[in-house]
Amino acid sequence: MVLDNGIIRKSHWPVPMHQLGLVYPGTRAKTARAVLAEMTAVFDRLNVVHCIADGTLLGFVRQGSFINGDNDIDIRFDRKCLTDRLIAAFQQAGFALTHRHWTNGQPTNMSLHKDGIALDMLGIDILPEHCIYHMAKYPRCVLTYRVPFSGVTRRDFDGLTLSVPQHPERDLVACYGPDWRQPTAHWHHHFSHQALFQCTGRLRDLLSCAFNLEEGQRCLNGGDYRTQPWTVPELARVARAMASVRPVTAKTRPL
Repeated sequence: MVLDNGIIRKSHWPVPMHQLGLVYPGTRAKTARAVLAEMTAVFDRLNVVHCIADGTLLGFVRQGSFINGDNDIDIRFDRKCLTDRLIAAFQQAGFALTHRHWTNGQPTNMSLHKDGIALDMLGIDILPEHCIYHMAKYPRCVLTYRVPFSGVTRRDFDGLTLSVPQHPERDLVACYGPDWRQPTAHWHHHFSHQALFQCTGRLRDLLSCAFNLEEGQRCLNGGDYRTQPWTVPELARVARAMASVRPVTAKTRPL
């Protein structure tokens, strides 16, 4: 996920990322590539459908490597495979499990790290023409995203073979818009995301999430995370998403 001002923040982690010794993948690219290769091996061994996603996909497709300022590796995988067996396989491969996330009582995502590199693992529900995944923000706030999906394929990036969406450019247009090849100065990794289609939860929590009223106070360097005003398209997208929602409960559990 690409963050403004190079600030790492994971408010749902039990301790700040820098206290875990985590760094931007781009600052330790050789190690991060090795972590990606090991992650791929675990998924392949268990026949789990997966692919790089979001900022990681954008970086590798656009420039063949990690984006400067991206704080973690983004992965999507078949949510049905988020089981104790999968977690045990990652732990046996040397990955540390930091968090598991639930939505409506079902496991949805998990956070891992290895050798100083964080991995944001998003469980997806695979549907005929797209996939859906959720992000839990605060106990009563869930953000749901929908991305075109028609399977995965393999692509080589300078000797590193990774699983990517069957049509990665279409995925990037859905997530970042038609100008995805052009870097942007301001990016909110939850609400700037073009694939956001549903916001569920109390209005207070949603607005707090949107404007970082709480998260801004917990920035690791004490500075402001987002000071730029919201653009009209961003606010309109959030308003449309909030217009028709269904009740969802979400929770995040530290381990």
